[in-house]
Amino acid sequence: MNTQFIRYFHKSQCIWSNLNKSNLAKLRKKTGYTFANCKKALEQNDNDVVKAEKWLIDQAQALGWAKAAKLEGRSTAQGLIGIAFDKTSAAMVEVNCETDFVARNKVFQNLVDLVAKSCLQVSKKSVPSTGISKMHLDENYLRKLEASDKKILEDHIALVISSVGENLSLRRATCLSVGNTLKLAVYAHPNPPTDNKILLGKYGTLLIYNSQKSDSKTELIARQLCQHIVGMNPAIIGEYKMEEKIEKKPEDLLESKPEKVVNNEAKPNTEEEINEDLDEGAFKVIEEKEESALLQQEFLLEPDTKVGQLVLDKGIEVYDFVRFECGETMNEEFEKDIQAQQVGG
Repeated sequence: MNTQFIRYFHKSQCIWSNLNKSNLAKLRKKTGYTFANCKKALEQNDNDVVKAEKWLIDQAQALGWAKAAKLEGRSTAQGLIGIAFDKTSAAMVEVNCETDFVARNKVFQNLVDLVAKSCLQVSKKSVPSTGISKMHLDENYLRKLEASDKKILEDHIALVISSVGENLSLRRATCLSVGNTLKLAVYAHPNPPTDNKILLGKYGTLLIYNSQKSDSKTELIARQLCQHIVGMNPAIIGEYKMEEKIEKKPEDLLESKPEKVVNNEAKPNTEEEINEDLDEGAFKVIEEKEESALLQQEFLLEPDTKVGQLVLDKGIEVYDFVRFECGETMNEEFEKDIQAQQVGG
């Protein structure tokens, strides 16, 4: 009798031990927390995995908020651009951290994934029947944005801070939606292979265009245009013109141009000299426009071809584009749009 009881007791202990190990492994895989923390969570919650997971999240949340308060103000110059998209909507976000090491961390990349997908839902709420819907979001808006689990992104930030131990910031986002007649193309560079369905990189581009054809070749050209925008950083779309003429006539500038000095005597400039100066000035103006206007730039993948000529040949019309570079100074247009939205809201 005693021997049977001892054997039964030993067998029960083995089963209980195996059950503990199984739950420990399950909790560790599901949450990503250390074995020590998972073991403590199971001990605190009678080996209940569901309760243990909630306990871990609550503990991490509290720890994250405490860490966030201590780390607030520390520079967050690194990070990632994330792009989530479908056929009619897209969202591009910038999430920052302190070091490139954390930017390569899967926990951080999952956060960028969550932020991008949450912003995509904002885009999908305002899909127009025609035309374009465009909205820029700043950190204040993003922190209060609700994710798919009904928690605000601010809470998710605190959880990740508790895991990676660095200050994090939700810097900005752009949400786009287009009507039936327009199309979207997206690109991120570099785009490392991840388990996430969104695009991740240090640079990102959203492109709105229309095309005569809707085939894979046209979609490829549109993605290559996004790649060009990342590499060449145009400021505006511009207009494609073979030649640009200066409308001002030489005689209009004769009075305003300073006189030349020859042998200590002031002599008026001749019309021929004014023409030479105009030609030089016109060339500089055209050069500056070519550098900043997308359609006047040499195509990155075919330097002998201007972008304007390329889209003309392929039957593509560019309507708008947005380019993000991680850590860059935000342009005036973005900040003005944010201010206008706040006033309008």
